[in-house]
Amino acid sequence: MLNSSMRNLLLLAAAAGAVAAASPAGAAETARITFDIEASPLSDALQAFGEQSGAAVIYAEETVAGRRARAVKGLFSEEEALSLMLADTELVFRSGAANVYLIEAPAEAAPQPVKEARARNEENPGEFRGDDEIVVTGTNIRGVAPESSPMQVFDRAAIEAAGFQSLDLFMRSIPQVFGGSIDQRSLTAPSLANDASNNNTNASGVNLRGLGAGSTLTLLNGQRMAPSGRAGGFTDISSIPLSAVERVEILTDGASAIYGSDAIAGVVNFVLRDDYEGAETRFGFGTATEGDLQQYRASQLIGGEWGSGHALANYEFFDVGELSAEGKAFAADAPLPSTLLPGSTRHSAMVSAGQDLLENISVSALASYANRKSSRITNFGGPGDPILQVGSTSEQFSFAPGAEISLAGGWRVKLSGNYSAARGVQESERLDLDDMNERRERNLSHLASAGLTADGPLLRLPGGIARLAAGGEFRSEDFEFVSTAGSQQQEADREIFSAFAELFFPVIGKDNAAPGIRRFEISAAARFDDYSDFGSTANPKVGALWEPFDGLILRGSWGTSFNPPTLGVRSAGVAQLALVRVSDPSASDGLAPVGILLGVNPDVAPEEGETLTAGFDVRKEFGRHELTFTSTYYAITYDNLISRVPYPNNSLFNVRTAPQLVPAEIFYPNPSQEVVDGALAAAQASFGVLDLGGFLSPDGGLDASLLQYFYDYRNTNLAAARTRGLDFALRGSRETRKGEVSLGVSGNYIFELTRQGAETIPEVDLAGTVFNPVDFTLRGEAGWSHGPWRASAFANYRNAYIDNRSDPAVAIDSYTTVDMNVRCALGDFTGSRALDGLDISIGVINLFNEDPPFVASDIPAGGASTTANYDPANADPRGRFVHFEIAKRW
Repeated sequence: MLNSSMRNLLLLAAAAGAVAAASPAGAAETARITFDIEASPLSDALQAFGEQSGAAVIYAEETVAGRRARAVKGLFSEEEALSLMLADTELVFRSGAANVYLIEAPAEAAPQPVKEARARNEENPGEFRGDDEIVVTGTNIRGVAPESSPMQVFDRAAIEAAGFQSLDLFMRSIPQVFGGSIDQRSLTAPSLANDASNNNTNASGVNLRGLGAGSTLTLLNGQRMAPSGRAGGFTDISSIPLSAVERVEILTDGASAIYGSDAIAGVVNFVLRDDYEGAETRFGFGTATEGDLQQYRASQLIGGEWGSGHALANYEFFDVGELSAEGKAFAADAPLPSTLLPGSTRHSAMVSAGQDLLENISVSALASYANRKSSRITNFGGPGDPILQVGSTSEQFSFAPGAEISLAGGWRVKLSGNYSAARGVQESERLDLDDMNERRERNLSHLASAGLTADGPLLRLPGGIARLAAGGEFRSEDFEFVSTAGSQQQEADREIFSAFAELFFPVIGKDNAAPGIRRFEISAAARFDDYSDFGSTANPKVGALWEPFDGLILRGSWGTSFNPPTLGVRSAGVAQLALVRVSDPSASDGLAPVGILLGVNPDVAPEEGETLTAGFDVRKEFGRHELTFTSTYYAITYDNLISRVPYPNNSLFNVRTAPQLVPAEIFYPNPSQEVVDGALAAAQASFGVLDLGGFLSPDGGLDASLLQYFYDYRNTNLAAARTRGLDFALRGSRETRKGEVSLGVSGNYIFELTRQGAETIPEVDLAGTVFNPVDFTLRGEAGWSHGPWRASAFANYRNAYIDNRSDPAVAIDSYTTVDMNVRCALGDFTGSRALDGLDISIGVINLFNEDPPFVASDIPAGGASTTANYDPANADPRGRFVHFEIAKRW
C-alpha cells in the first residue's frame, strides 16, 4: 500500500498534469457566486473557497504556511475570488478543465504534500463529492446569484459587530426595515397595513418598505414558518435565537414569481448555522443606565463533522425585563403603572444534520422549537380607562427534512418538506377593577408543505451556460382563533398547489465580451398558485444585468406579487348589523336612521403588487484600498388592500353629506329592501343585529324604508398604496500596518409613501408623519481590526418629520444615536494557550443617551396616539444600553 506522503505526491502530480494539459476551450464555465470569506490564514481561506464555490483546491502545506488571505465578500467568479485572496501573497493559481485550482509559487515545480478541499464539480459530479453549491435568496438556481435584483447579505461577523443581542433589534437597525406594524415597541401605533392590533403576544415582524409585516415574506433556512397573531398575519422573528443565525439575506424586491405569496415588499431569509466543528458557549448581560431594564442571554452550540455528514445542536436562553415609564424623564407625563417595552423570557433549541447516503444522494433535516413568555402593563391614561395587565405565551415549532439527488449532466433534484406550527395565548386582566375581569384568547396555526425542484445547465450559449430551475409545491394551512370575549371562535383552512420555472441566460460573457459589454445577462421567472379558497394567480418576474466594464454593473427588474387574505381574515368573514341614529341637522329631529354592516366581506381577494427596481453597483480597488458603491431606485404599487374604507374626515355624518367621497360599492342612500334583507341575513347568520334605534319588527324583520342610508363598513379590497424611494450604500476599506480600517454609510430616502382608502378618497401622504416611516434614514459605520482586536462604531440618523394630528402640523426633531462595540480574542492577545478560543466584547447602544424626540400624547387622532410623549415606531425608549458578552470556543 502507498503511504500518505506517496499518495499526496501522486495526487499533486496528477492534478498538475490536468491543469497544464487543459485548453481554454475546455475550461469549466465560471458563474458568479456569493462569497463570504474572512481575512484569515490562507489555508483556512482556501478551505472556505472550496466549500463555497464547489471547486477543488490543491496546494502544498509548506506553500501557504504563514500567509494570509484578503477578505472576499460579494459576487465574484471563482477566478476573481482567488485573485483577490492571493493579492497580498506572491502565489499564483492555475485552473484545469475538471474545476481544479492549483496554488503555487511562480516558479514552483517540485511536487509537495497536498490538501484537497471538499467539492463537487458540476460538469463531472462523480469526480469530486462534498459540499453543495450555494443557492441564495431570490433564485432556485444553484451557483447563480440574482444580481439583477437588489440584495443585502449580513454575515455573522457583521451581526456580531453591530452588538445587538436579539434578532429583532438587529433588523430594526437596517434602513430598509421600518418600525410600526408588528413591533414590540409599537403595540398600539397604527401602520399602513393597520395590523398592529394583530400582535397579541408582544411579537416582532419584519416591515420592509413600511408596507407592513404581512407584506414581507420571512423565511427560516429558505422555508416558511407558520404565521402568528390574532389573524395569522405575520411571522414572529422574536422566536429565532441570534446565536443560531449564520447570516441574514434580504431581497428588497417583489418575489412572488419565486416564492409565491407575501413577497410584495421583499424577502428576508434567516440562514442558520449548520456546519460547525466543536462547541461554543456564550453568556451576555446588558442593562439600561436609566430605568429598570436588564437583559440576559446564554447559549450553547455543539457541532461535529465526519467524512460523509455533519450535525449541530444549539440552545439559547434569553431574558429581558419590562421597561417601565417610571424613571424615564421623557415619559414623565405617562400614566402609571405603564410599560414602555414588554418583558420576555425565551427558551429556544435547534438541531440540524446532514448525511451523504450514496455517491449522489444526500439527506438533511432541521428541527427548531421556541417558547417565549411575555408581559406588559397597558394604561390608557384617561378617567375610567382600563389598566390592563397582559401576559402572553407563544410557541413556534418547525421541522424541515430534505433530500438532494445529483444526476448526470450537472442536474440536481431537490425534495423538500416542511411542517411548522405557531401557538399564541394572551391573558389580560383589568387592574383597575376589583373583579379583575379576565379575558383569554388563543390562536393556533399550522403549515405543511412538500416540494420538488430540479435545476441544472440547459444549453451552452456564446456567453456561457444557460440554466433552468423548475418544480412544484403543495402547501396546506389552517388557523384557529378562540376568545372569551363574546365566546368568539374562528376557523379556516386552505390548500395551495403551485408550479414554477426560472431561467438564466448569460447572453454576453467572458468568451464573447466586446468593448462596452463585458457581461449581459437576462433572468426570467414565473409561478402559478392555485388556492382552494379564492382561486388562482400567476406572477412573472424579469431581470437584466449589464456590465459595460470591470467594476460597474447596471441592473433592473420588474415583477408582480400578491398577498392572499390571511386565514384569520377569511375566518372572520362574519357580520354584525348595527342600526343606529346619527346626527343630521337636516333631519326634523336632528337624527338620521342608518344601518352599518361590520365584519369582513366574504368575497375578499388577494392584495396585488407590482415592483420595479433599477440600480447600479460600483466596485474599485486602488492598491490596498477597496471601494464599493451601490444604489437602487424602487417603485411599488400595492393594490386591492384589505381594509375598511374610512369615514370621510373620520365622521360617520360625512358619509351622508359628502357621498362623493364614499365608493358606490359600500354606500346605499335610501337602500332597497333587497340590500337590507341581504345584510340582515348575513348578520343573523353570525354575530346578529345590534338594534339601538328600535328598527326591528317583532318577527325580526327590517323595513328598508325606515333607513335613510346603509353603509357597508366591512373589510374589503378597495384601498391602495404607493411607495417610491432610493436605497444607497457606500463602503471603503484599507489594510494598513496597524490593521484594517473600514468606513461606510447606508441609507434610504422615500420619495413617496401614500395610502388611499378607496378610489373616491384622496391619497394620504404617510412618509415623514408621526407613527409612519420617516423619509430619510442613515446608518454610518466605522470599523477597525488588528490582531486580536475588533472595534466598530455606528451612527443612526432619522430625519425630522411632522405630527399631522393637529392643524397646523407640529415639527418633530430628528433623532441621532451612536452605538459602539469592541471585541478581543484573549488567547491571541495574551499568548496563553489556556485562553485560546475565549473572546470578550463590550458595547453600548445609544452611547450619548439620546431621548426620543417629543411627541405630544394629548392630541386625539382616531385611536392613533401615544401615552408616553414619544413615537414608538421611530424611536427607542431604552436610552443608553450597556452590554457585555463572553464566548468560548472549545
